[in-house]
Amino acid sequence: VCEECDSALHRNQLPRFALANDLYRGSLPDEFCDLTWVEEMMCAIYRTTAHVTRLYSTSSKPSDPLVFHGNTCAHDMNVVSTATVLPRTPADILGQLSVVFVGPGPLKKHALRSMFRIRKDKVRRFLVWLKKNNRLY
Repeated sequence: VCEECDSALHRNQLPRFALANDLYRGSLPDEFCDLTWVEEMMCAIYRTTAHVTRLYSTSSKPSDPLVFHGNTCAHDMNVVSTATVLPRTPADILGQLSVVFVGPGPLKKHALRSMFRIRKDKVRRFLVWLKKNNRLY
């Protein structure tokens, strides 16, 4: 039990984030599971932030395993980007997703496959589900 919940229970109060407070709405549909954040960006109708990801590798030897460290910052945009056609094309995402690699040498393509991947079938299934279950789509 976390400190906040423990404290509330000692005061005979229901913890703020307890399941009994109706915070649990059930499991997510299968279409939501395992989506990458880039795939979610592809399906979003509205875009209010631009993302900059900075990655660096601590290894300088080619024989060392490739390990990345870094962070992603979301920056507010002045304009709300509204999609008229989904999924978005790579050109639509271009100005709203930047990745900066800091390190001693060039990266091989296979090193980035899972990090910023977009699986067409997964995006298609997600959009079909959204269209069926969300009136905005």
